[in-house]
This record gives sequence, structure tokens and C-alpha cells, in this order.
Amino acid sequence: MTAPRIRHVTLFHDPRFYAAFPSLLSHPGGALLCFRLARDPHWLYPSDHTDRPEEALFDHVDARSTLVAMDLNSGGAPLGPCRPLPVNIEAADQDASLTRLPGGRILLGSFSWYPFSARHEPAVSRYTKTYLGKPGKDGLFFLFWGAFTRFSDDDGTSWSPHNYLPAVPGLPDLIPGRKPYHGGALRGRAAVLPSGRILQATYGMVRPDDATCGIHVFASDDRGESWSFLTTALFDESGERQYFEPCLHATPDGAVIAFLRTGGHDDRLATIRSTDGGASWTQAHIHRLRGHPADICPLGDGRNLLVYGYRHRPYGIRARIIDSDCSNIDTAAEIVIRDDGPGRDIGYPSACLLEDGKILIAYYFHGDDGIRRIEGSILTDLPA
Repeated sequence: MTAPRIRHVTLFHDPRFYAAFPSLLSHPGGALLCFRLARDPHWLYPSDHTDRPEEALFDHVDARSTLVAMDLNSGGAPLGPCRPLPVNIEAADQDASLTRLPGGRILLGSFSWYPFSARHEPAVSRYTKTYLGKPGKDGLFFLFWGAFTRFSDDDGTSWSPHNYLPAVPGLPDLIPGRKPYHGGALRGRAAVLPSGRILQATYGMVRPDDATCGIHVFASDDRGESWSFLTTALFDESGERQYFEPCLHATPDGAVIAFLRTGGHDDRLATIRSTDGGASWTQAHIHRLRGHPADICPLGDGRNLLVYGYRHRPYGIRARIIDSDCSNIDTAAEIVIRDDGPGRDIGYPSACLLEDGKILIAYYFHGDDGIRRIEGSILTDLPA
């Protein structure tokens, strides 16, 4: 297979911020980029501070993390500064996942953490285990706050308020009578069915007081204005295998495929498939492909580009061109987008097809300074 031409560009870099978890959509004249922005404490340490604790200099939770949007031209250059989306003043927003709906509306999915002081941890622990933090180190804990969607009808200039997904039936409130378990965490695009129904998948708790992580599916029949719980699509009864970060894709024959990150499968990609509008799903098919999480980009000729982070040596970003029904994932040739990653804390790629036929892939990366930034790779001359 002839390799595509690849050019790398920096999409966002600021030494005071940890930028990560991007999502892309094609946009008039270029692309819309959305990503998580959080504080980075590197600047607090003198440059000659030799014993600074590296593990304390980055984290995937931050009390002030928020989502920002940026317009890019077809060469990946920003058309202006990033602009914060309206925040939830109680909680910190995480990953962004964008989906273009018929008619042009942009649907954004994400989830939030609620920061609270360590002195409140004994009270919270009476009710739930769905929080993060390390006593004596972090000072803060983070209670899972739920998955939400919002939408924009003006190409990402303004956004609707946070709309948290319904509670998952059968699961207890996080805080009894005060805070339901809203949907689970959300990372991955939604799928639009021929009927106009939207499916959005999340991942998280399946059974009370259980570490089992499975996939939940929600549906909207009013273009993302409201949601209903549809089904729990997948979980492992034994609890030995976990499933995360579902990205949905509707195929031309009417099926919906979910691409899943796995735990307990040696980081192999899993897929499940629905042929009845998301009401029921197949068992997980475990692929030979290693990497996570996956994002899929239709190429306009019936094929799709599947992109994924590669957190194994050599660290980087990889892709495969797969057919319209996504049946040749394991036989499709692997394209190494880059393999110069300095460590495992990189990736989460998202891809879109630009108006001029190029492919733009965004992901987070870092160099010698340790500052996480949003980088991009522009692909041209894809093999036929």
C-alpha cells in the first residue's frame, strides 16, 4: 500500500495549560476544533528545580477544566483564539465529542467531575465510590457528576446549556435523593439513524457497588433537545473485562457499530453492532488491533478512516482505512501517523474530512517541556 503524505502541525500550545481530548468537525473553510483545557502547574517550578514530582505535573482531573472551541483553516492554522464554552459553575467539564446532525446542528457530548475538599470525603464515601483522589496528596476529590450534551446552531459560536442525560435505571443515586447517576462518562461520537433518531453511548457503572464498567445507550428523537435511556448494550458479568469510550457509527446498510476501548483484552479494540436501531446489540468482537480510543471519519467514497492512539512503544497515533460496513478492521493495513511520542500520556485522536479532500487528525501530545498541547496531522494522497 502506498503511504499517504503526512504533515504535522501544532494546533494549540500554551505553557500555562494542559490541553487534551480533542474532537474535530469539518467546517466552512476548514474545521471546528473542541478540546478540554485545564491548568498546568509546570510554571510554578523553577527551571532548575531538579526534584519536582513529574507525576504531580499532569492529571486528567482539574477543578477548573473546561471545554474550548477554535476555528481552523484548511491548513490547520487557527483563525482566532480559542473561546471557552459556557461553564457549569459547579463542575469541571472533560472530553469533547462532536457530531454534525442533519440540517447543520452540532451536537456536543461530554461529562463532568465535581471537585470537593478532602475534609468532605468521609461523608461522600458513605454513599458512593464514584470519585477520584489520593488522600494526603491531592487535597481535592472529584465526584462523578454525569454525562451531558449541548448543541450549537451557529457552527460553534454559541451553545445551549448543559443537558445531563437521564439516570440509568436500576442504579442508585450518587447522593441519595440529591444526585442521580446521570448516564455515565461520555467520550465518542453519536450516530444518526435514517429516521433522524440520534444514539449516544456512554460508559460506566452497571451494577450498584461494583467496579464493572459497561456501555449504556441513550436516544433522542428531537435533535438532541431531550434524551431517554434505551439499553445497556454490553458488560461482562464476571467483571474481569471492562468496556469504555464508545464511538458510534451508522453504516449505509442501517447498522450501528460501537468502537470500544477495552480493559482485560490487552488493549484490543472491541466492536458491537446493532441492526434494530440500538435496541439490541451483539456480543463484543475482539479485534487484533491494539490502541484506544477509536474515532471514525467517513472519506466520502464509501470508505472510512479509523484513527486511534497507540500507547505502546513506540508511542504515537495510528490509523486504518476500512470499508463501508467496517468488516475489514483486522485485515486493513495499519498506517503509522507518528511514532515519536515521549510517553503514554498522549493520543485521543479525532479526524475529519476537509473541503479540499485532505484529512485532518487532532490529538494531544507533548515535547521536552512536558506541556500537553493539541497537535494535528494533515493527510493527503490516501491510497485508493
